[in-house]
Parts: sequence; structure tokens; C-alpha cells
Amino acid sequence: MNLLDELHKSGSTICMVTHDPRYADFADRKIFMFDGRIVDEETMHRLRHEEDQRLIRPARVVAQPAAAIAQE
Repeated sequence: MNLLDELHKSGSTICMVTHDPRYADFADRKIFMFDGRIVDEETMHRLRHEEDQRLIRPARVVAQPAAAIAQE
């Protein structure tokens, strides 16, 4: 990151793509994308949360009384 910072200070334009917010925090400007579209930061977080909820659906557990299980 030091090298990129030095290059930027000397006038070079740096374009970096990352999923790691630690590296993104070095940027003067951030452009957020979701599914190939440019979105604002709030929309990106909302869409990511919705996608996570869709992918990580809680397992549906059906509770049965112990007596019913014992008869099986």
C-alpha cells in the first residue's frame, strides 16, 4: 500500500478493485458495485444484506413431541 500511496502522491491515478474494506479505506474515492451495477453505499449494504438473507435461510425445524419420536 505504501508503494501505491507514493505513486498516487507523484501524480499517478490508481484504480484498485477489492472486496476488503481495509484496503478500500485507503482510497480518496470509492465506487460501490453490486451485481455489475454502480450503487450508492447505503443501497450496496442493503442489497448485500438481502442477498445474505436469501442465501443463508434458517433451517426449518419442526418440533415433535418425544412420544411421537419414540413410536417411530
